Amino acid sequence: MTRERLPPDPRPRPDVRPPVTAPPGLVLDFDGTVTQLDIGEHVIRHFAAPGWEEDLRQHMRREWPIAGLQQWEAGLLSSDRLDEMVAFALDIGRVRPGLKKLLDYAAANGISVEVASAGFEFYVTAILERDGLQDLPALVPRLEPDGAVFRLEYPTGAVTCERIGLCKCERLWRLQQEGRRAFLVGDGMSDYCAADQADMVFARASLARYCEE
Repeated sequence: MTRERLPPDPRPRPDVRPPVTAPPGLVLDFDGTVTQLDIGEHVIRHFAAPGWEEDLRQHMRREWPIAGLQQWEAGLLSSDRLDEMVAFALDIGRVRPGLKKLLDYAAANGISVEVASAGFEFYVTAILERDGLQDLPALVPRLEPDGAVFRLEYPTGAVTCERIGLCKCERLWRLQQEGRRAFLVGDGMSDYCAADQADMVFARASLARYCEE
C-alpha cells in the first residue's frame, strides 16, 4: 500500500473545542496494534476465494479507498465458514503484552479507552472475550450473511466516511468535545487521517513512517 498522504479530509472538524477539563482518552486500533498480528489480513489469506491475490492487485491499482476494500474483502469470504474463521482467529490472535496493565492504569485514572477498528467484529469480539477484555468498548464493522458470502455492516450510530469506512476522526473529536485530550494508538493506513486529528499519536509500522513525513 502507498504511504502517500491521503487527500484533505472533506469532513468539517468541530469549530469550537472546549478547554481540557478531564483526563485524556485513547482510541486504539486493533489489528497489529492491540494484537501482535494483523488478524484480518491472515483471515483473508486463509479463507478468501481462490484468485483473491490477483483481484487485490487489480483492486489496488484502481486506488480504491479502504472502505471499498473492506466491502470487497467481505464478499470474498464464505458465509458458511464463520465458525472456522473464529477458531482460526483465536488460534493466531494474541494481544500485545502490557495491554491489561494499560487498561488497569486507565481505569484507575479516569482515562477513557476504546477500540475503533477497520477489522471484522467476529474476531475482535472473540479475542477480547477470550482474554477477559469483553468490557473494553469496541466499534468495529461486522459481517452479515449475504447469500453465499458476506456484506459489511457498520455498528448502529457509527459515523462512516467514503475513504476509511469507520470514522476514527469522529471518535477523536468526540473525546475532544468532552474536554479530553485525544490520543491515537495505531499502526496502519486506516489510522492516517485520524493521526492528523489526534492530540498525540503512539505509532508503529507504516503509521510511524507517515507521522515522520
